[in-house]
Amino acid sequence: MQRTKQELVFSAFLTLSAAAVFYFSLQIGGMVVRSVSPGAFPSVLSALIVLLALGNTLRCGWQISKHSGSAESVDEADKSGMSLRGIFNVSAFVIASIVYVMSLATLGFVVTTVVYLFVISLAISLITGHDLTLRRLVISLIVSGASTALLYGVFVELLNVRF
Repeated sequence: MQRTKQELVFSAFLTLSAAAVFYFSLQIGGMVVRSVSPGAFPSVLSALIVLLALGNTLRCGWQISKHSGSAESVDEADKSGMSLRGIFNVSAFVIASIVYVMSLATLGFVVTTVVYLFVISLAISLITGHDLTLRRLVISLIVSGASTALLYGVFVELLNVRF
């Protein structure tokens, strides 16, 4: 039950955070006739995150309400919900995502996306307890660059998004 309550808090927080990213991505603008706006990528992804996180929030709430009348013992850890470290991690992700979305218009898609993916991959490495070795830094930079190139090709060449 403890994991369900923590997941409920996390999912609710993620739903609100993704909604904030969605709002800011709609402010990008730049719509050109017969093309997709530059805000399409973060808008679509954040909308999907909102839907999935909201669905998970409802599922966890339903499971908790189903077990609320049971004779299960509830300890202090179960009442606490999400840890302070978890809230910090999600908040840092949301702030980085909002900065990413707001930087798209001034720095451009390529530079902003490479930096964003690189920073997020390093943050995930630190959160999961991995050391930041030179090898890990180089691999993160290569993957960030390749992912950005792939996204750029899909959005600019296939979908005709103009920045």
